[in-house]
Amino acid sequence: GQGDIDFTGTCVSKEAQVGTPGSARNVLTIGSYDWNDSFDSKVIKFVTGPQLTVGTISTYSNGGPLRGGTEARPDFAAPGQWWTAPQAAGTKASMLDASGKYRIFNGTSAATPYTAGICALLFEKKPTLTTTQLRQLLRRCATSDTNTGTVPNSRWGAGKLDVPAIRRALTSLTSLP
Repeated sequence: GQGDIDFTGTCVSKEAQVGTPGSARNVLTIGSYDWNDSFDSKVIKFVTGPQLTVGTISTYSNGGPLRGGTEARPDFAAPGQWWTAPQAAGTKASMLDASGKYRIFNGTSAATPYTAGICALLFEKKPTLTTTQLRQLLRRCATSDTNTGTVPNSRWGAGKLDVPAIRRALTSLTSLP
């Protein structure tokens, strides 16, 4: 419940929990959506909370307006639950896959590096791309569907940064000045 959340200021709902650095105007704030519902664990079947529904916003992905404004965050939602990542020494056995070489990774902490990689690919393809152009391009190309509803909104931002959205963005780069 909200009693478990420690923050500064007044928050009347989960829809207003975007904090620093996500509340800064010139950053991309990334939400998470559930894109993978299986993980071959060598110890347990990984299920946390309610059953995942692939394609829906992750239960832990918060949204809300910027402080002192009405602009909604996150800017986009990216795949965040569940990724398989290389395991580090000392990883708990319950976090490892059946091979013992990979671990489970999720959250906005997983969705954000995915998005950073997308941005890097776009800058690699068009080094003269400005951050304003990047934001506009991603907004224009983000996917909306029955799960996102009408976008932009305070849960999904401009929509999903899924594979079709990234393909549209890469293709659209050629039309930019």
